[in-house]
Amino acid sequence: MGRNDSYKVVIILGGLIGIFSVLSYYVSESLGAWWQLTWEFWRFERNYYINAFGYSEDRQILGNIGTIAGAMFLLGSFIAIISAIQESKNLAIFCSLMMFIGIGLFLYALSEWEDFKRFLDVLEFLSREEYNIFYGSHGNWTWGLGTGFFIGTIAAFIVLIGAVKMK
Repeated sequence: MGRNDSYKVVIILGGLIGIFSVLSYYVSESLGAWWQLTWEFWRFERNYYINAFGYSEDRQILGNIGTIAGAMFLLGSFIAIISAIQESKNLAIFCSLMMFIGIGLFLYALSEWEDFKRFLDVLEFLSREEYNIFYGSHGNWTWGLGTGFFIGTIAAFIVLIGAVKMK
């Protein structure tokens, strides 16, 4: 196996991991969630998960930008595999950029989520502390970016590294 073949394997692996980061939500919400909120009250715990497309419990939470973000990321992951098979360095770099743009759009859509922003505004008013939508906790509430998000980010970096190193 030549040097270029090993980078092709890296790109394919990154693409597969990217696909896994999106589709694992449909197997295990906690594993594939790109954002999650946990609320605990005595022995009762409620988890709220958002996938890469901005959906939670079959409802679109993050609007069209969330859908576009997930689609861009997933499409970039699929095409990354094709770019490795075709040995196209430029296409592989483009795919990693698509994946990063999908991640960025997801973060933007999350930061513009009005319902949760209002909740944070109330918390900030009551506690006189500042809160971040990407991670945080207050009392029985804990929220933050989920495992699927971090797996997807790692996948985008793997594709980028493989693409840059490819001849």
